[in-house]
Amino acid sequence: MLGVPPKPAQPVKAAPAHQDLLADLDKFAETFDREQQARAKEEEQSAKERRQKELDAAPRSWSFPELDKTLPEKKEAKPSPPAVNPKRMATLDLLKGQAPAPAADNAGARRLREVLPIDAHMREAERYLNEVAAQINKVGPRTERPYEFRFFGRVAPTMLSQAEVRSRPTRVADREVCHFIRFAYRAGPARPYGASLQGDEILRCFEYLKLHKAEYETAVERKNDFGVTTRAKVTLKGALPCEVTITADYENPGVGFELNGVRRPERYYGEVDPDEVEGAIDELVRYLLGAEDGFERFVRRS
Repeated sequence: MLGVPPKPAQPVKAAPAHQDLLADLDKFAETFDREQQARAKEEEQSAKERRQKELDAAPRSWSFPELDKTLPEKKEAKPSPPAVNPKRMATLDLLKGQAPAPAADNAGARRLREVLPIDAHMREAERYLNEVAAQINKVGPRTERPYEFRFFGRVAPTMLSQAEVRSRPTRVADREVCHFIRFAYRAGPARPYGASLQGDEILRCFEYLKLHKAEYETAVERKNDFGVTTRAKVTLKGALPCEVTITADYENPGVGFELNGVRRPERYYGEVDPDEVEGAIDELVRYLLGAEDGFERFVRRS
């Protein structure tokens, strides 16, 4: 008959009293360590204080005293008030009673008063001439009064076209101002216009029209015994360039005009004072449109 296997042994539990004893021992050891550390810090601090007291009690080496502490403080003597001078007091009272003199006129301000009106007239002229150019390009106006062309004489009516305006600024008195305005356009016969030319005039006319890119036609009217053309009719069908340059003079206040091919075949000039610029521009436009001849009065001054 087989034997029954023995049961495993159960672990023996520690008695409660034994466990309490171990916990008390651990707590005692921890408290003892903290007290030891605190006692060591107190002894170290006491040693430092003791050494410092010994150093403070030791005799010090002699040194020179500071001069600021040994010398007596000096007090500055207050100056006595000056004696009253009746004549000087009367003179000052006389000056105080006078009205202040007006401030001296600044040279820069005077210069601006000369420059600004001319610049304003020039800018207004540029604006107006741009409007005129736009209308010329839109409607192609015909002039009432004649234009005189080289080799062809006086032609009326004349048609205007291809107008444009350009300007350039400059600096005067630290300001940007309008220096000059250039108004360019082309003028030609409203209908083809012919002239009979002879000899060397024929060749010079050809060169002139080609230089200015003006359309023309030629018809031989007479030749010599050698077959050389001695007389020809040249018909102008295109337009020739015209130009107006308006220049502001800021040094000697005024405005100058230079006209080239405007109602005349040559170049000519005119000058106006600052207060005449606006009226002169109006007269100029009516002059180049062939409406009036009033601008001639400005040209004759040059």
